[in-house]
Amino acid sequence: MIDDKLKTLIPTLRQKKRYILFKINGENKFNFKEISEGLIEEIILYIGIIDFGKHGVWLLKDQFNENKQIGVLKVSTKLKDKLIGVLNIINKINNKQICIEIINVSGTLKGLRKD
Repeated sequence: MIDDKLKTLIPTLRQKKRYILFKINGENKFNFKEISEGLIEEIILYIGIIDFGKHGVWLLKDQFNENKQIGVLKVSTKLKDKLIGVLNIINKINNKQICIEIINVSGTLKGLRKD
């Protein structure tokens, strides 16, 4: 019998990741779909589709707080600094003025919430 399971990568070969906790300041409240589409569109505009895909940029849905407008982006360590710079540049989502504030950066989700 042939085993069709994919082998997992050993930890040393896996891409290291960082989590970026951010807050969206603006007059309007956004839901996850608006934030997701708007942020991804703007990030791709600045860093390009190839870097976006290669470095595994993800907006985590289960970590988004709609009331406080706080979210978490997951990214590889190689693109972390560039992505933080891009988040500081972004000033509009869906033609609505916003300001993105970086709260914390950590290697684990648990470490993000510690202050």
